[in-house]
Amino acid sequence: MRQQANILELITKGALAGLAGTAALTAGMMVMPHLLPQDGPLDPQRDQPEEPNVKLVEDVMLALWGTLPSQQTKAVGGQFIHWGYGATWGVIYALAQDRLQLPPNTHGLMLGLIVGTTATTVVPALKLAPPPTREPLAQTAMMTGLQLLFGWVTAQTFNSLSAAHDQYADRPYGRRTTAVGNRHDPYATHRYPGRPDGEMIEERFQQVGAPMPPDAPSLAEPRIRTEIS
Repeated sequence: MRQQANILELITKGALAGLAGTAALTAGMMVMPHLLPQDGPLDPQRDQPEEPNVKLVEDVMLALWGTLPSQQTKAVGGQFIHWGYGATWGVIYALAQDRLQLPPNTHGLMLGLIVGTTATTVVPALKLAPPPTREPLAQTAMMTGLQLLFGWVTAQTFNSLSAAHDQYADRPYGRRTTAVGNRHDPYATHRYPGRPDGEMIEERFQQVGAPMPPDAPSLAEPRIRTEIS
């Protein structure tokens, strides 16, 4: 059960990190046409060709239902694929980072290179985008930079989420038991004489992050002093 929770936690943090990387990539793609050299006035309809995710929606609907989707369907479906694709790469990164434990900067740039390689090989092979050789060099270079940015932001976000989670888990009240609380106290019943639930009492102290010292007097039962006359 704990292993399943850890995997689910990794997937969640990875998806969030991938969405953050996708947001950075999307922002860069929005300003990219304004940065590229233009022969004439900027025309978004002319200078921004149909994106691969929108083309994929069109191809899938045409193959399954034999009809072309509306502009609204293409826009919604394209956005879903765009963000889902980024989140999926984030999950892949999280699962890999959990095993590799590489420095975030290094692993993030590696992720960007893998995403960029996929965009320049697999995507053109599926005829969703032209190959890089048919694109302007400036556009190819800028897209490569944006893909590296995606990897770096994804890695840094995942690292921040993991650090925040670890910091919360280390707080006394951030989890049910502390490092001391994970150890069994064989003397619990002796520290609470006459109480068969002494171990449960000790566990309660551990849960609130305040394990009792070994020489602490019992709080469960008052000590009875016997005076010898």
